[in-house]
Amino acid sequence: MTWSFEIGKLFGIPLRVHVTFLLLLFLVFITPPGEHGFGGFMGAAFVAALFACVVIHELAHSLVARHYGVPVRHIILLPIGGISMMERMPDEPHQEFNVAVVGPLASLVLGLVLGAIVYFIGGLSPLMHPMRLDGYHFLARLAWLNLILAGFNLLPAFTTDGGRVLRAILALHMDYAQATHTAAVIGQLMAILLGVWGLLGGNIL
Repeated sequence: MTWSFEIGKLFGIPLRVHVTFLLLLFLVFITPPGEHGFGGFMGAAFVAALFACVVIHELAHSLVARHYGVPVRHIILLPIGGISMMERMPDEPHQEFNVAVVGPLASLVLGLVLGAIVYFIGGLSPLMHPMRLDGYHFLARLAWLNLILAGFNLLPAFTTDGGRVLRAILALHMDYAQATHTAAVIGQLMAILLGVWGLLGGNIL
């Protein structure tokens, strides 16, 4: 991808960063901290930590895909998140299921582990007030966002992880093309529902 550069490798998989991601970090850094402290150095540090978790999410996808013989070109970080650039998806439905589901599971485990660390070191209070970024609240907010990331990615909206999980399940009982079409239709319905929810003032953050 143009305007991106490699910053290293993880298990032999190149990790690339798009310049717009660096621009995002810079904009957060120069933004004065608001009511919830999201800005300045701590805000930029939190964005970097969150995207480190995104890398783990994408790395889980990539390692399982490579286990099934799928070439992984690289993982790239964008302002909207991370993407594992694979040559293709596995041919077998159970393999696609495993590749798709392992990313959200990685985020779920990260969220639970970070939450447990906060609870045993800082008690329940930071977990109940995750919008701050000072002290243990930093890890608490990171824990909650990993849990949200896991849940959001499991929504059956193709082409999210959840949509691919749904297609893999459908492909066990119908033609692959039909499974793809059905998953895509369900994804469109999910997008409409989320759009309506957003218009009605729904918010998960």
